[in-house]
Amino acid sequence: MNNFEEDDDMNFSWTGLFFATGLSLIVFSFFMKILDGEHETLFLQIGGIALLVASVLLLNKYYSRKRIKKNSPKTASIFLEE
Repeated sequence: MNNFEEDDDMNFSWTGLFFATGLSLIVFSFFMKILDGEHETLFLQIGGIALLVASVLLLNKYYSRKRIKKNSPKTASIFLEE
């Protein structure tokens, strides 16, 4: 059961969640501006923060993978699992 939960967690993307939330809030804010004429700054602020968090998560993932590739030991192919 524990392995199934780990697999589920591995497929969920926090970066995608924050990007989708940020973009949705910003688009919703501009849509409300078109319909009502008022611009909700709260939606823009939260959307901007969500996009900023997503950008930080994306950079973290990029540099983590880059560092892992750089620090991984070179092993012969006979020792790799198939």
